[in-house]
Amino acid sequence: RYVDKGWVPVQRLELNRLVSGKFKLLILHSAFDVPTLPQRLTEAVQRVETDLRGKIRKTKPVKITGSVVSAFPPCISNIHDDATQGKNLSHEARFALASFLLKIGMSKEEVLGVFKAAPDFVRGLAEYQVGHIASKGAGEGYTPPGCSKLQGNSLCPVYLGTAKDPLCEYVQHPLGFYQTRAWEVSKGIDNHSWYATKKRKRQSL
Repeated sequence: RYVDKGWVPVQRLELNRLVSGKFKLLILHSAFDVPTLPQRLTEAVQRVETDLRGKIRKTKPVKITGSVVSAFPPCISNIHDDATQGKNLSHEARFALASFLLKIGMSKEEVLGVFKAAPDFVRGLAEYQVGHIASKGAGEGYTPPGCSKLQGNSLCPVYLGTAKDPLCEYVQHPLGFYQTRAWEVSKGIDNHSWYATKKRKRQSL
């Protein structure tokens, strides 16, 4: 970085991202005075919470020995390449990549290593953000966005027509793609014609 008498020039996009990150930290660390709910309403909320807790399926990490980069879906592969090449990523792209890498078993330190080439990388802030994604307050961690969300954020190269993979039509989530492709890689399978007979199409791309 060029420093001129203690000043570091930054681009508008970098400034916006730094200010946004600072505001997020201020909000997350702020103490809010939340009024107490009426007793009847509190009891009703607790009943609903108890009922839902037994119905919600918890998402468990996808456990595959080692992270198989060649098994990444096109969306994650593109974002991963951009991150390691030091390109600026949108907030949506960063969240998708970090949450995906954590879910397939990478450590927080390994995930930070992927983002360290970013031009606006600040280790303290990055550690906090990755830690927040990993913990989600309840120890479960955030699940990465599904295909429809990635398509809506223009992060799906197959949807945009800049990439092609036959497996994408048979899954609706990057983790589903990774599980299948990692299994193929482990078995040495490179002929994907079996999708048509063993899987049901989930989307048309």
